[in-house]
Amino acid sequence: MSRPTSRALVPISVEQPDPVTVRVLPARCGDCLVVEMGPSGARRRFLVDGGLKSIYDEGLGAYLTSDASPPHFDLAVVTHIDRDHIDGVIEALAAGVLDADDIWFNGRDEIEALLSGDDAGDRGYRQGDELSRLLPAELRNRAVGGSAVHVPDAGPPEYDVAGARITLLSPVRRRLERLVDRWPVDAGSDPAATEALIDAFEDPGSRGEGEFGEDGSVANGSSIAFLLEVDGVSLLLTGDAFAPDLEVAIRTLLERRGEPRLAVDLFKLSHHGSRQNLTDSLLDLIEPSVVLVCTDGSKFRHPDEDAIVKVREHYPEASIRFSDDDGTNAHIRARAELVGSVANPPGPLLLTFTSSSAPTSGPGSGPAPSPPSGRASGGG
Repeated sequence: MSRPTSRALVPISVEQPDPVTVRVLPARCGDCLVVEMGPSGARRRFLVDGGLKSIYDEGLGAYLTSDASPPHFDLAVVTHIDRDHIDGVIEALAAGVLDADDIWFNGRDEIEALLSGDDAGDRGYRQGDELSRLLPAELRNRAVGGSAVHVPDAGPPEYDVAGARITLLSPVRRRLERLVDRWPVDAGSDPAATEALIDAFEDPGSRGEGEFGEDGSVANGSSIAFLLEVDGVSLLLTGDAFAPDLEVAIRTLLERRGEPRLAVDLFKLSHHGSRQNLTDSLLDLIEPSVVLVCTDGSKFRHPDEDAIVKVREHYPEASIRFSDDDGTNAHIRARAELVGSVANPPGPLLLTFTSSSAPTSGPGSGPAPSPPSGRASGGG
């Protein structure tokens, strides 16, 4: 009998997705994140919030004007009407440098369309705020037909945006009802009127210590929060959303998927690490590789000390990163030292994630963090 001819084993090349990067731009006490994904030369971008106006030139403005032409965004999200989230987006739109296919923002018109059942596509801009005035109607909340972005009674909806899966976790309808009830009836849309409108939703400068999971801010409760999954990487981006709302949505999502916990590469803490937006039961549902705290601590001295300690207790092996920990901010450095976080090198924090390895370092990102035990490195 002839013997079978031996054949050399040829290694099979498995093409890995390009990294997903999260660029944490200067925002002072607010949020401003740029998520980039996809191959070089065809990168897709999402923008989440714009930070304060006072830091725009160093933050979002610098990013948008660093090249000859502004970068294109597949989606821009303004999580809620709060100065430290909305200001930079208003500045960018007014300057004509924010180019986006779809812009999610729940203004008065969008909320009233939801509550009344109107066809948002059949109505023009009436009144609301400067951001709504600057947004072309055809670019506003396109994924939901121009109505308000919200979580229906049936549970978290999912959207395909530029090849990424977005699962919406907040807000629920009743939070938007509270927001529009608080909206000044005679609100205009010029810059001065918008300042007065934001002031109407502003938290008092001194509000006391507060309790875990008991945020009462009407604006924060209306935050757009979502899970972004793309190329094997998962990012939990929470705005200033309420902990009980996130918990209900995540529990529903886990039941739907048949999973015990939500394993994510990045968990951005809600409301800059405030205790009022954290609960033990919420943290128990999430299994992150990296926890991100966005604030310089200039408002309410966020993150709260007991909140950040609680996060470390729940996630002993996760990397906890701070947007403004460059070693010169004493308040943030003290909070970082509590949880063993190293200071960032100069420049905006840059986090890089891949589906086959732990998050890697980039300029301003520091050493690669360790994933939680029992979970594959960097898996989404």
